Amino acid sequence: MTDEEFEKIINEAIDSIPAEFLSKLENVSIVIEDYPARGNMLLGLYEGIPKTRRGHYGVGPTLPDKITIFKYPMLAIAR
Repeated sequence: MTDEEFEKIINEAIDSIPAEFLSKLENVSIVIEDYPARGNMLLGLYEGIPKTRRGHYGVGPTLPDKITIFKYPMLAIAR
């Protein structure tokens, strides 16, 4: 599967998230990488501050949260 095909599927999946949940994804970046750094079968990774512990975004040291989706582990499981 090409990167473009995989990205299209991921974008369609994101678009299908119900509005009540999608509205909670505030200041979140979703990226696609081939493999996780440690080489295991991790499908995705959330890095950030849980919404229950987060204050308000603005000026300061808080970076956007990040969701990484790992292409090849996901394809290996999905076939």
